[in-house]
Amino acid sequence: MTWCSMITYAISGLEIDVLLQSLSEKYSTALKRIWHSPAQVNAVFVRDELVLRTLSEQAVVVVVEHDVAANTCKVQCLALAGGAGLLRISWGAQDAAESTFRKLIEGLALQHGWQYEFIPTEYRLKGAKCPSCGAIYQYPPDKVLENGTVRCQNCDRPFYPGQQEGI
Repeated sequence: MTWCSMITYAISGLEIDVLLQSLSEKYSTALKRIWHSPAQVNAVFVRDELVLRTLSEQAVVVVVEHDVAANTCKVQCLALAGGAGLLRISWGAQDAAESTFRKLIEGLALQHGWQYEFIPTEYRLKGAKCPSCGAIYQYPPDKVLENGTVRCQNCDRPFYPGQQEGI
């Protein structure tokens, strides 16, 4: 297994309507769902965008979990490239989308006096990471060679997928 990250913020002392309005304006081109209950407000926003430098589609997903009583909120952002662009590469489109999200959240927090904290969130990905090029792929049993190695689908170098940290 290999790790990847997602942008996560913990915010306290916020005005949830201001946050939801800003996220709705920026991130709801494909989907906007907000659920209100006496104890919580949950929301999901999805933005579908064309990344001009790669001519590919990208989705940016934002999830909001707000505890009404404590007036605290967790906001997460994950950018997902479609991969159908120029040469099928992303050229950092996901990082750019996540950077835009960070600037929005931090700007809102500073403007409105909210307390915020960036929280590195890690999730396990199923697959093996090539030690040579860093590509992550899944390898079915028929792709494992007699000596226990696999060949990277990106750089074609052999490596042992089971001897990595976290796998």
